[in-house]
Amino acid sequence: MIRKIFSRLLRYYRWLTDRQGYFLARRFGIRIPLFPLVFLPDGFTVQQAGNSGITIVDNFCTRKEADYLIELARPRLQDSRITINNKQIKDDYRTSKTAIVFGPIDQDPAILPLLYRAGMLLGLPHTHVETVFVTRYQGGEYYKAHEDYYEGFDGDRLYTILIYLNDLTEEQGGGTVFEQLNVGVRPKLGRAVIWANQGPDGTQHPESRHEALPVAPGAEKWAVQLWFRNYKMIDVPESAIATPQAKMGQALSGDEELPEGAWAPGDIAADSPYGKAFE
Repeated sequence: MIRKIFSRLLRYYRWLTDRQGYFLARRFGIRIPLFPLVFLPDGFTVQQAGNSGITIVDNFCTRKEADYLIELARPRLQDSRITINNKQIKDDYRTSKTAIVFGPIDQDPAILPLLYRAGMLLGLPHTHVETVFVTRYQGGEYYKAHEDYYEGFDGDRLYTILIYLNDLTEEQGGGTVFEQLNVGVRPKLGRAVIWANQGPDGTQHPESRHEALPVAPGAEKWAVQLWFRNYKMIDVPESAIATPQAKMGQALSGDEELPEGAWAPGDIAADSPYGKAFE
């Protein structure tokens, strides 16, 4: 008897708190987390490069996003630098130009979808990203072999996501090579290369050492780097981009290109089980 009474009281308490939460949400609004999947471009594919620890994502960004980043960065380009003894210096070790496109102060909402995708893949909040740079390599320019982590662990760079913003043929060079892992990746518009620089305990991954091969004369390579740490690096106002769930779905017009195994009414026979479902 006591157990039944207790069970009924518990059910009533749950009902009451649910109702209270509903009315509070109606009165004061409710925070709905962003849903990163809606920011994924068509053709987004993830593939591991064997057991190398290198992940390759094609169609990480769209042509429109890539073109936007290039044009945003172009007037801001400055000589690339390297860090030696905590100082930023210009050196022949790295011959390219870079531009800041997103950071603690300059926050372009158009770049946020890239950060949401990156955070989804890494399992980290998008606010853990460092200042975002776009890099341009012209004919003969390169970045010799290097690691993305620093000596000594202080919540350093856990992951790198390198996103190519234009296509280069094999003859045009400009690829990214991980010599110790026997992995090379050719630049392709929208392709992202992901790797870990350090473990959560600070264990460094020296095998992540990589280089940007020289670009052939007359060619140009554009890329954006996302470095993620294990703590918050930037603040991004929630109002910076619309919550995607607020967008209503629209019925297909029949002109859309759908993935294999998905159909619109005009693509299948009217007397098939799928056709009858659309009657």
